[in-house]
Amino acid sequence: YHILMIIAGASGVVSAIFIEQNIRVSNVVSSISVHFYLLEALTLFGEHKRYAVTDDSGKWMARSIMIGDATWVLGSLLDVILSYFYLLDDTSDWDVSLVVLAIIAALGWLICSIIYLGIFAYDFYEAKTYESMLGKVEIMEGDESDSRDAENNRRSKPTKGRPRD
Repeated sequence: YHILMIIAGASGVVSAIFIEQNIRVSNVVSSISVHFYLLEALTLFGEHKRYAVTDDSGKWMARSIMIGDATWVLGSLLDVILSYFYLLDDTSDWDVSLVVLAIIAALGWLICSIIYLGIFAYDFYEAKTYESMLGKVEIMEGDESDSRDAENNRRSKPTKGRPRD
């Protein structure tokens, strides 16, 4: 299980709950959240590099996963940097350069999710194709045994009025 991801998501929800009552508490909890997201991103990026994701799909799949992981790390890292500005400077919400960085971080997250969705869709399609191929093989094997059983049953059962072969 990805416990860091669960903690990050839960603290993000808590941050959203406190944003109206106490912006300072919301910023602290949000900072905790983005740190956990960054740790999870670095962990998965390291695992994918360490195990050199291999697939029958070829190098493009491994590259897609690496690009998705890299954009996730980039988005998370920028969010962590921004969280320190939000914690230390109350006027940072109005700084245009920080807003641009926030947009770049959000784009990193968006690109990552689009890549991962594409990989999932490809894997889902491949799994369905594989299952349908297996189903055809099982049906073909089942048809052969059914036809042999029918032939054996026909030969072994006597018919009325006719002698058996």
